[in-house]
Amino acid sequence: MPITRAKKEALVADLAERSQRAQAIIFTEYRGLTVAEMTDFRRQLREKAPGSVYMVAKNTLLRLALSQAGLPVPEELLTGPTAVLFADEDPAAAAKTLLAFAKDHELLKVKGGIVTGQLVDEAGIEALSKLPSREELLATLIATIQAPAQKLVMLLQAPQRDLILTLKAYAEQGAE
Repeated sequence: MPITRAKKEALVADLAERSQRAQAIIFTEYRGLTVAEMTDFRRQLREKAPGSVYMVAKNTLLRLALSQAGLPVPEELLTGPTAVLFADEDPAAAAKTLLAFAKDHELLKVKGGIVTGQLVDEAGIEALSKLPSREELLATLIATIQAPAQKLVMLLQAPQRDLILTLKAYAEQGAE
């Protein structure tokens, strides 16, 4: 049974809204994957990359949605059966999860994507997956901010520590 025009318009509006919100959009070919495998991948995606959605969509509807969102329309990526990964919060974690799943399931093929409004190929998606996750970046930032304060505390404590060690050494020398 064909989809009605109203449903198609609602789907295009939903895809356009997701496209505008996403930091990365990754196009894949899923031909040959079972429903259980797709469900397993979506579960992994929810666990490892919250805010990411993986869905199957018609290429014509994706073209319309991308153009409505003001994004480039990658004609070469919108051929054959296409599933799309919208990564809202942590595109690196979403790409890592996708590539790890694709490594175990050879039928899932990454075609390319759109990252922050720029078209990227499969190598670009792989490079995105190698970036540190949001949590790792935040931890590095906090450590960088704290480092000068920790060094200052150590510098302020050094004269006291040196004096105590000198007095202790003198006391041990005098006791002999």
